[in-house]
Amino acid sequence: MKDALLDYIFENCDAAYISDLRQRMIFQEYADMILGIEDSKFTAEEWNYVYQYLTGANAVFSTVAEVKKALQSWMQA
Repeated sequence: MKDALLDYIFENCDAAYISDLRQRMIFQEYADMILGIEDSKFTAEEWNYVYQYLTGANAVFSTVAEVKKALQSWMQA
């Protein structure tokens, strides 16, 4: 289930709506929690889905580490 990670993130933050995390400022509040999720807990496909959902970009990464690095870059842009 590719949205399992998105559900996990939403359950572990207090954002009113998961779509709120698309705003970089709000994402930054939860970045430590999100980026601190153990790499082996979710697949690269699930992380790609989260990246695409949050950023609106169609990028696809091979590893969880690559997705996390891209999320950090997006957050700092």
